[in-house]
Amino acid sequence: TPLEDFDIVAEESSGYENKELLELIIMSTEFLKDKYRRAFMLKEFEGLKYREIAEIESIALATAKIRVMRARKMIISTLKPYIKDMSK
Repeated sequence: TPLEDFDIVAEESSGYENKELLELIIMSTEFLKDKYRRAFMLKEFEGLKYREIAEIESIALATAKIRVMRARKMIISTLKPYIKDMSK
């Protein structure tokens, strides 16, 4: 599922906090290199399959998976303090 790493927060948060977290995730993508941002947005917000991302970006399937994974890790690292506060 898209943004699956944030499921714990989603279950324990109100709608307002979910919206706020989503806005933070979107804002945090601005700090990613373009190649990671594009792959992440295509996967998580457009719901494309890795194969489709690879075709759009003209990259190998494995590269598409790696870019999305790295983007997720960077976003989680950036938002970790906020996520901890929300889950209390």
